[in-house]
Amino acid sequence: MTTVDTLPLITAAVDELKRAKEPQYHFLDLQHALVGAEAEQTAAADVLVFKENLSKLKFNFIELETKSAFLMHVGQNTAFPSSTELAAEESKKSQAQAHYKNLKKQASQVRTEIAEIAKTIDREFTELQGKLAELAAVISELEQTQHESQQLISRQPQPMILEGRTVNANELEAIVQQQQELLGQLASEREMVAKQIADLQRAKHALESDPESVRQAAASGASGMDQAVEQAQLVEMQAWFVSMTAALAKLGGVELLDVQPQSMTIRILLNNSKTVDMFLQFSKRSSAVKLEAAQLMSSNTSVADLVEQAVILNDVPFLISELRHRLSR
Repeated sequence: MTTVDTLPLITAAVDELKRAKEPQYHFLDLQHALVGAEAEQTAAADVLVFKENLSKLKFNFIELETKSAFLMHVGQNTAFPSSTELAAEESKKSQAQAHYKNLKKQASQVRTEIAEIAKTIDREFTELQGKLAELAAVISELEQTQHESQQLISRQPQPMILEGRTVNANELEAIVQQQQELLGQLASEREMVAKQIADLQRAKHALESDPESVRQAAASGASGMDQAVEQAQLVEMQAWFVSMTAALAKLGGVELLDVQPQSMTIRILLNNSKTVDMFLQFSKRSSAVKLEAAQLMSSNTSVADLVEQAVILNDVPFLISELRHRLSR
């Protein structure tokens, strides 16, 4: 009810009060009427507030319903991953993390391998330079020995007798010719070693510019560094063989029966009474030279003892030194 609706009631109450014989009673009725009118007015105001709130709720409901319909539309047109797919994605993630860790480990190993290759190149480069210097010294010494042999031939054009054995100039000349041929071979070997040193220098440069390629080449055995070291060792032994042959040719009571420079084998005859076949074979073992002798039987105890001692000690430099000492006497 509004204020306009309650106005007739108030008017009627006033009229009723005027006509009443008991004014106090009619005053109470009027008071009740006024209280009722005030309550109705308050209720009317509450109704207005309620209607306003109801309108707001209705608007909010419509908005919520619209959003709900939109979300339903999105949900119907969106493919959400299943639990299996989620598990597969989690597995892929774990595999990717493991692969990443493995790649980091491999990268660390590659860096270690590259560092080892660099150390190997430096070490073998230094060794080859030393071998080249030794080879040059041996060639120089061999040239000196050849010169001495030629002088000996020129001084002894006729067959000569040493401790009862005949050694003619032709035999010595053949030895000198063999030495000349081996000198040419040694020169070629020296050039090859120099080329291998240059290859090592290029490999070192390649390691600095492209370490991964060098690492792969080393892993596949394509570097050739081992071959260079072995070749240098072979050159060293061939040079020693030439020196040994020349020294034996000058020993008294020694006759050279057969000389094989390629296989580094010589067959000699010791003394005039007994024939002894002694084969000097050279084999590479840890950059050392091994001397092997067979059926060493000779009345020339000095030479036999010398060779036997070299065999026992496996000391080729000792044998060379002793032979040179005898030649100088």
